[in-house]
Amino acid sequence: MPAFSSNIEVSVRVRPFSSKELASNSRMITELVEDTRINLFNPKLEGSQSSHDHRDRFKQFTFDHCYLSVSRQQPGYASQQIIFNDIGLDVLKSFIEGYNTCILCYGQTGTGKTFTMMGNQNSEEMGLTPKICETLFKRIEDSNNSESSTLCFKTLISYMEIYNEKLRDLFDFDAQKSHLNSSQNSGKNLKIREHPNKGIYVQNLKQFSVSDLSTTMRYLNKGNQCRLVMPGHVILTFLFSKKFFKCYFDNANEALEE
Repeated sequence: MPAFSSNIEVSVRVRPFSSKELASNSRMITELVEDTRINLFNPKLEGSQSSHDHRDRFKQFTFDHCYLSVSRQQPGYASQQIIFNDIGLDVLKSFIEGYNTCILCYGQTGTGKTFTMMGNQNSEEMGLTPKICETLFKRIEDSNNSESSTLCFKTLISYMEIYNEKLRDLFDFDAQKSHLNSSQNSGKNLKIREHPNKGIYVQNLKQFSVSDLSTTMRYLNKGNQCRLVMPGHVILTFLFSKKFFKCYFDNANEALEE
């Protein structure tokens, strides 16, 4: 993150109702107080006339950012673009300046993690990952077109999954192709290492060089097809995976000089 902000920022985003929740006439139990504070109400005490302390009726939580994305017709609706402007641009700025950056999207199944990070393919609904990549490539293109620029940039991507505490390379297409419907792990036995200069890295993790968004998304979509599924395509709630997309940005001129 930028020097003028904290090293770690935590944001919360309230998703829209699911079709099941709408059918059961579910009600909102969250209230956005301001951009950094949100109230969470106790549904068991809603409408109760008993003299409960207000601290029993709701709890207030403070974050760096609070977003309400329940309805587009709602005042203050937080769109994908707003999320990118507040979070993605800061992360991208630090990334270009040479800092290690990370966006960790956490939540239960169905809370909107994939939509926030990936979104849809159209520009208005793109998530943080493609939006950051798109902006990065645009800035590289602008720099290359500048008459005063003498730099040459290199962008590499990798994609891995943590499943049952094991690392799987989602870009190792040959190893995963014959294994999609198997319950056994396959591919290289990836290990986490630490380099004195590069820091922590995953040994033998495949990387691809990319220079535009369409190529990046093509690799990502292909990697998503390699994610593990249970036999019969049934995913149990207690067996889930975490996926990590990494982008490496380097000044190729400096690499050549070394």
